[in-house]
Amino acid sequence: MFEIIREHKWLLLALFGLVVLNHYPAAGHGYMIDDFLFLEGRWAAGYHGYLDFLTRTEAQHFAPLYFAVNYFLFEIFRAAPVLLSLVNILLFYLSVAFFFILTLSWTRTLPLAALTAVLMAVYPAHVFPVGYKTASFVFICAILQLLALWFLWRCSRTAEPKSADITAGLVCCALALLSYEWAVLLPLYGVLLLRVCGDLSWRESLRRTAPYAVLAVMFVAVYWMIAGSDTGLSDRFARMGFSLPAYVAVLLFFMAGHISLFIVPRAFPFMMTIPRMDGQIWLWAGILGLLLAAAGGLYRRGIFSRPGVFGAGWYLIGWLPVVVAMLGHPSAGLVFEPHWLFFASYGLTLLIAQCLLWLGARMPVRAAAVLICAVTVCLMAVSRPQHRVMETEKAYCEFWLQFSPPNPIALSRLGQIHFREGNDELALKYFNRLAAASDGQHFRELNNIGLIYHRQGKLAEAEHYLREAVTINPAFAPAWNNLGQVARESGRPSVALEYFLRAVELDGHLPAARLNLVEMLLIARHPAEAVSVLSAMDMRGVSSYYRQEAAIMFVVAAETLRDQNLIAQALANARAMLDGADLDLRLAQRLLNTGQGKKAEQILRESIQKESGTAASYLMLGSYLGNAERFDDAIAVWQQGKQRFPAETQFDRFIREARNLQSSAP
Repeated sequence: MFEIIREHKWLLLALFGLVVLNHYPAAGHGYMIDDFLFLEGRWAAGYHGYLDFLTRTEAQHFAPLYFAVNYFLFEIFRAAPVLLSLVNILLFYLSVAFFFILTLSWTRTLPLAALTAVLMAVYPAHVFPVGYKTASFVFICAILQLLALWFLWRCSRTAEPKSADITAGLVCCALALLSYEWAVLLPLYGVLLLRVCGDLSWRESLRRTAPYAVLAVMFVAVYWMIAGSDTGLSDRFARMGFSLPAYVAVLLFFMAGHISLFIVPRAFPFMMTIPRMDGQIWLWAGILGLLLAAAGGLYRRGIFSRPGVFGAGWYLIGWLPVVVAMLGHPSAGLVFEPHWLFFASYGLTLLIAQCLLWLGARMPVRAAAVLICAVTVCLMAVSRPQHRVMETEKAYCEFWLQFSPPNPIALSRLGQIHFREGNDELALKYFNRLAAASDGQHFRELNNIGLIYHRQGKLAEAEHYLREAVTINPAFAPAWNNLGQVARESGRPSVALEYFLRAVELDGHLPAARLNLVEMLLIARHPAEAVSVLSAMDMRGVSSYYRQEAAIMFVVAAETLRDQNLIAQALANARAMLDGADLDLRLAQRLLNTGQGKKAEQILRESIQKESGTAASYLMLGSYLGNAERFDDAIAVWQQGKQRFPAETQFDRFIREARNLQSSAP
């Protein structure tokens, strides 16, 4: 391997330049889709210790390294998405470089290895995993599999392989399996490599790859014990409503779409979904089926060269898990995610590279060079629209719905984006579409609709939808937490306390529910219990906002207990996270919420006296005094604020309203 790197270092450097040239726009992509599950700590909250990565599963996956690596990457780079993108670009380049090294190792044909690597670098289907921060595991798994295959190839070239090479190959295989379930195909790729490229017999190829097969079987057994028994694959297939011929047709349709990215200039979404059959699917499935049958006939006649057989076999092996993975999202229909085929696409690019070289051999040298350059530039041009739609998650999800109108992930993310932006009507539109397209398990959408009505102040409507959500799924903690907030604002504190307790019991790592429970306990004058609830809060994977809120609630609880040592400790912790003005405002608001108005007034007056005081400090203090019917004091505070912050327009309105209330008071 190192000999190849030294001998072809300039070519590898040029390949790096091509990868950067094609994928540098990925550095400007924002977070999207599953990225937020790590960014907001939702998945990380379930892993309380390092061993949990090996004994737990999320979202139908058992991929410990995927969760562990992304957990640490997002902990380190969460504030710098550009760095996460650069990590992906580097990992992608290393994958392409190792594909080049492996191809050159067994073909000894530099043009074929180089052109295959070039096509891998510019293949439009790879734009999404490069720009998708969480997809680093795809490249990590590919690198580990390629290393395992390289060690296997090296061992097959000697009569007595070195134990170090055997051990290194097994370690790489084990790590690949822990990175991504698709690595269970590694033994099949090993057999293909040794049989077709290494000229070993079937028996010898199987014997040499047997250790990899044992590791793969062990991984499948562990996966089944941890996650597989709950997948219900037969039930999912029954719920699809597809006959077996239709199922095969959809698989061929997905394959045709993936191959067509080399021919048709278009971008490709994160996930293709087929909720029902139509004529176009049967047409494309039939065309591809005929092409595959013709290719099989040519193979039987021995027309295909060794690289052609190897490339076709490699590509088709990669589709084997898709037969099962298509059942991953029953509510959306049959699904396909192009990044599933990243490793398998090497076989496709190898086939296309061989075809281009075959054509080039029958053309003048300059014409062949122009042809290869034109194909490369064309594929890079096709990649540009994909990069553009990935600049923001909103743009990408809107593009995604052009391909899969009922796709639940795109609809859900668009609804959440519009909700965050305050576009309630658009958010309701997407959540209602999602609820209508679901399979009866739309409790998340009902919860989101309830949140929108809650924000609009329509408490009765909000409670109606939230109750429907917990009726469908009584274990859904966020809906219980939101019901608690509605009950609190409806003047039912005891009911709110009950709901918050239920939410924390169901999901002790839901920070919003735990903080709401603490606030209700303080209102009910149970500060010791509040401190106990806060002390049990696991901060791993929790966003900075909730960490700050927990620190503030510790101060409020300490003030309620009147424990000076605890107050000093809590304040020191809070001041380490927040600057003075922000801390004063948020602490005063929590004190007001828990009925400690005098302490809140004291903090706000001290904040106003400091140079760091803000207009919000004057507004909040005046509002508290006005609510206490101390109108003269409130007006005086707002007038001081107006003098200090003349650009703030709310002071005049508040003063006017206070004078009106003062004049109408008996």
